[in-house]
Amino acid sequence: MKLFVVVFISSFCYSQNHVIVNSITKEPIAYANIKFVKEDGGSYSNDKGVFKIKNTFRDSIQISCLGYSSITRDVSNLRDTIFLVPGVQKIKEVVIHSGKPKLKKIGFKKSNLYWFGSANLQLGLLIKPTKENENTYINSILIPVKNKHSNINKDKIDENFNSIIKISVFSVKNDLPNEILLEAPITIYCNQSTGKVIEVDISNEYVQLEPTGVFICIEMVGEVSNGVIINQLNFLPALKFTNKKTKDFTFYKSFIKPKTSNSWQEIDYKKMGLDKQIFLALTLMLSTYEE
Repeated sequence: MKLFVVVFISSFCYSQNHVIVNSITKEPIAYANIKFVKEDGGSYSNDKGVFKIKNTFRDSIQISCLGYSSITRDVSNLRDTIFLVPGVQKIKEVVIHSGKPKLKKIGFKKSNLYWFGSANLQLGLLIKPTKENENTYINSILIPVKNKHSNINKDKIDENFNSIIKISVFSVKNDLPNEILLEAPITIYCNQSTGKVIEVDISNEYVQLEPTGVFICIEMVGEVSNGVIINQLNFLPALKFTNKKTKDFTFYKSFIKPKTSNSWQEIDYKKMGLDKQIFLALTLMLSTYEE
């Protein structure tokens, strides 16, 4: 008589695909941020909203994406499909104008500082218009960038890059972002051929520059290859900042926050070793109509 002994080996380590989708449209959310709560590390969903995670320990992950409410889930209880709820969109009152609009550029005209990408942070610029520019429409947002590293070891930098930036625009309440003004965050693909200024056309969104202002958010996602984020630190292009003031806005501040946080903090230039406050050097192209 032969005796067969069957040994079952149980492992807590498994790897499984999950997809992150918009809870309303059910469309995949590309390049959402996934971060472990207890341990260091994390990842991004790919261009199809898919990510894979190894459950090698008991932990939770926080999932966040510009324009969506963040969520926290236990790794051991993750479902195949994970839903993110988009921010509340402000209902727009669109006024139909006859004739072509006049275009007018306002904003920061000089930039002399650079911020190289770090994928764990989001940047924000609060701006309030002068009286003459109130209730005009934002035709486009112009983002000055730099496509070469000058302060990092060039031997370790691949100048042939493909990077992703996300941008969104919010209404303002108590000088902080309130309701989202775009249908969805805009994903921008950048490479070494990108010009010195990235122009983001939002003319079809009918975003008004209200007296309370707008809050523009920029998220540097990272360098991508074949739809997967491969570099999340010190990647190109660099965003430009300035310490030069402007008369085009009555009030403006630059903010920063970790992606997994809901708390925006004004950039503290003293902690950065600077002697002046700095501002994200954006400009706006406005559409104005004659009455």
